[in-house]
Amino acid sequence: DLDFNAFLAKTSTDFSYMTYMEYGNYFILFNTITKERVELGQFSDALCWANSSNMLLHDNYVTNNNQDFFQWVLRNAETGDTEVFIEYTLDFFEEVYVRSAAFSKDDQSLLLLISDNFSAGPTNLWEMNIETKNLIKVIDFESKGVQITQTFSLAPDGNMMHFQGWNESEKSNGIYQYSFNTNTLNKITDSFDLDFEPVISPDNQKIAFLSRRTQTNEIWVYDIQSEKYLQVTGGFNQQYDKGNSTYIRWLNNSELVTAMVERTEAESRDRLVKLQLN
Repeated sequence: DLDFNAFLAKTSTDFSYMTYMEYGNYFILFNTITKERVELGQFSDALCWANSSNMLLHDNYVTNNNQDFFQWVLRNAETGDTEVFIEYTLDFFEEVYVRSAAFSKDDQSLLLLISDNFSAGPTNLWEMNIETKNLIKVIDFESKGVQITQTFSLAPDGNMMHFQGWNESEKSNGIYQYSFNTNTLNKITDSFDLDFEPVISPDNQKIAFLSRRTQTNEIWVYDIQSEKYLQVTGGFNQQYDKGNSTYIRWLNNSELVTAMVERTEAESRDRLVKLQLN
């Protein structure tokens, strides 16, 4: 596993590259094979990795002629080639806030979770063609009675998405599943505590997610067929009893890769580990 002073770790699809933030908010691209470390800037963050290549979409904060801009940059991790995909001012940022992004299955478009403004307003899913920059609304969550409150993830086949949502009429939080094929929305989990960051397994049978049911960010897995829950980290006799996970990826149908924050009085360390489900 990897061990360094870092947080907010994310890996490429083949795990050969990793992005993370160092203290001081420096954004780092790390080659897990050669151990090469490239500093990409300050106050930036990885938005998402492509599915079929080591292409990274990340944001960037720049100042030009005394005006501040946010950029979305497409970066080839292997060659270092970059392209400024979108650039917008802070005034625009206050009006239209992109909460998270994901490449489509064919990497030809981006799915964007966009709010009307930074602090409030309805949040809906949009799709932008990478080549033409055309933007269309895919899902109006407000009309479905659900507020999507965090990031989302796509199923490997691209036909479903999962997200943390809030149902105002029920006053309840949970993880939801939306089917693009049938335009249906189903609630998967229902907890008084916070369930978030869901990721479905490659065979579409299990959903791994983070939860604060034990007061720290621990990994749980929900089996769709048996409707049973498995607590993977934290709790009695667990190998990582204070994992405080920040990120989840499926390696295959029975193994997870996660970034865990290990805190001591002196420092916090981010460790990328592989977990075997029993």
